[in-house]
Amino acid sequence: MKLLAITFGSRDHASSRTRVYLYRPGWERAGISVRVLPERPVSGSGFFSPVYSAVYKRLHRIRRVVALAAGRWEVIFVHRVFLSPIERRIVSFRKIPVIFDFDDAIFLQDARSRAATLAMIRLAKHVTVSAPGLEAFTRRENPDCTVITTPADTAMFFPAEPGPVKETVTIGWTGSPSTFPYLKKLFPVLKSVAGQCPEVRFLFVGTGTTDSPVPGLTRNVSWSEAGEPELLRQMDIGIMPLPDDEWTRFKGGYKLFLYFSTGIPAVASPVGINREVILPGETGYLADTDKDWQDALIRLIRDPEERKTLGKNALSQAKALYSLDACTQQVITILETLYDHRR
Repeated sequence: MKLLAITFGSRDHASSRTRVYLYRPGWERAGISVRVLPERPVSGSGFFSPVYSAVYKRLHRIRRVVALAAGRWEVIFVHRVFLSPIERRIVSFRKIPVIFDFDDAIFLQDARSRAATLAMIRLAKHVTVSAPGLEAFTRRENPDCTVITTPADTAMFFPAEPGPVKETVTIGWTGSPSTFPYLKKLFPVLKSVAGQCPEVRFLFVGTGTTDSPVPGLTRNVSWSEAGEPELLRQMDIGIMPLPDDEWTRFKGGYKLFLYFSTGIPAVASPVGINREVILPGETGYLADTDKDWQDALIRLIRDPEERKTLGKNALSQAKALYSLDACTQQVITILETLYDHRR
């Protein structure tokens, strides 16, 4: 099978990396020949990045039209990209089945984005999304939709080796500057928890800032693809605070999958997919109010045996449902079905 994958970004773009580039080795092992066309270059490429980026995007559009019009593709996988009307007509004329994949509520950005998202959903033979809310939105226009959670690469994200009992308990968060405001709103609670539990430390990855709930007890570390797994293995409890709004209700819960893959329990806001991922008292806790957050965190800090039990359950859940192997196979099954129907 020959597959053309059109992505929003290059490997340094989180969404494109986790929902396309991570799949590529598994696709190729399954006998699928893959060409990836990223719409955006690697961040900071070239000496004059804005100029380079503008030229890249123009050339990319030309390459993409040529690829769509002349390439011998059995299936086209489009991740978070809105094909132009001309490109959609080319694909329809050539009768090449399209999988449209998206993992955020991109239709909420503005009226133009909503119209473009709907056009892609109608074009697609199958739509893959990261969360149930996105599935519900998609099925209004296209019933052929599957939830495939953003995968955690369990070959990279795995538990730390057992060691001596630590004197400290680390509450951790991983994310980006765009989601850091969600964490910052929790700072008063974290400060209160640290006041009651002197063994607590904080490790924040990817905030893009040095802000902390308790100076001296907090490490802010820059994110890197290579460094993130080891940083997560230094955490004892993972957190995922979210406001309950129209955007966050469609988010995919990727932080939780990473925490679970490293064998640690999580505390998260009861928003969107988090309600399904967190099994209260089994893999972590859902926390709505400040008191909920404080109670859940203090309970886990003070009970290492519960942390161990919940972390073990979380790891089993991650391997079964959210691992790269499991998610890759789901996508391959859809690709092979479309390929067989086209033949």
